[in-house]
Amino acid sequence: MKERDDGQKTDKTKIIGVREKLIEVLKPYFDVGDKIVDEILGEIQKIVSPIRTKISESRSEFILKGDKILKGRTYALFTIQIRHFDSLILYLGDVLGEEISEIVFKELQKFAGENDAIGIISDRRFCLLKEISEREDINEICKSIIKIISTRRKIDSREIKITLNIGASIFPEHGSNIAELMKASESALEKSVKLGINSYAMFEYEVREEIERKQKLLQDIFKGISEEKIYFVLQPIFTVKEKEIKMLEILMRWEGKYLDPNEVICASEEVGAIEEIMDYTFKKISEISKIDKIISVNISPRHISQDAILDIIIHDIEKYGIEPGKMCFEITEKASSEEMNYAVKNIKKLKKMGFWIALDDFGSPNTILSHAYETPTDIIKVDSSIIRSVSKDNFRRVILRGITYIAKELGKTTIAEGVEKEEELEEVVKAGVDMLQGFLLSTPISFEEAIKLIKT
Repeated sequence: MKERDDGQKTDKTKIIGVREKLIEVLKPYFDVGDKIVDEILGEIQKIVSPIRTKISESRSEFILKGDKILKGRTYALFTIQIRHFDSLILYLGDVLGEEISEIVFKELQKFAGENDAIGIISDRRFCLLKEISEREDINEICKSIIKIISTRRKIDSREIKITLNIGASIFPEHGSNIAELMKASESALEKSVKLGINSYAMFEYEVREEIERKQKLLQDIFKGISEEKIYFVLQPIFTVKEKEIKMLEILMRWEGKYLDPNEVICASEEVGAIEEIMDYTFKKISEISKIDKIISVNISPRHISQDAILDIIIHDIEKYGIEPGKMCFEITEKASSEEMNYAVKNIKKLKKMGFWIALDDFGSPNTILSHAYETPTDIIKVDSSIIRSVSKDNFRRVILRGITYIAKELGKTTIAEGVEKEEELEEVVKAGVDMLQGFLLSTPISFEEAIKLIKT
């Protein structure tokens, strides 16, 4: 499959070629400087890529116009997103991807009346502020948008079906201005994405509670960092036969409570604090990595697939002098096949640098078997849902032995998660699992406790 980077390089090469040609043509007539050429190229790009120009101009105009018309009437704000847009870009290339965005924008304009507003938020996301008579209008508008846009179309001789997700909020019920309505409709959009292709969802107060919970989490994170109240504990991972500590999984804590690292990353991304959070985390990891064991950290495919986050990870690892061979990234298996596919490119980069890669939560209800051999991992971690009651449940016993067999055939190490009882340990031994972690041998411990435990 063609990677997106290839298309971007091709476009860049074309622009450089145009730039050189432009200088060659204009030089006999004008004193051509870099600034003039860049201005001309900028105007050309606006013509070639109108959707990008509209993105930069449209968002601010939409917010200004929207706030002006939110007076004395009932409005619904729809956030419309092209589903699987990155896949379309990979398949069609950037230029045709922009054409799809242009098609969606033109179709949405048909829904905007004189007292309405429409805006392009990104190459895949649009907002429509539309006056409504009653709440029930929202369902009909969502259905109509999906029906009109989600049809098969020929683009550059290829038949493409554009699919959507829509989130909706209501003025004044869900917000007193456009910014508040956009937050509410984007939260509804997240719910719609989980519902599947061509789905729509209305903002609910339960979603608002989730937003408030995230805001509280962010406050806690920043307070925790400034006061150094966010700390890390270590979950030892033992060899099954010798009961020797081989690895330590790092877990984040705030006032004694567990913090999901992926949720922390998501929350910090939203407010542009990702660099501060990552820097703090890797500073602590560098201190812990002085223990002569492999330190294991969790990260989701969604985050590892982002080049910007990968760049931060590599920068911080180099900054704090962390040895790649002493660190393992646990990639959660509770992810869609599409998310994992995007992550593979960057996982390969980390593996090539010498880091260990583990496939976490394998055997959970979401498990996709192909991830075991398509993802370049060294370790498969068997989900605790398989280990739980494995001694009494023949189905779990068969699954555990099956995973172990597959891992051995693929040359991968296995770790059993959540081993809490002696009878579970017995089944783990019988299945031929290599390593284990769980409360039976050790609860999460401090840095100092880990050093003592390793020495004994």
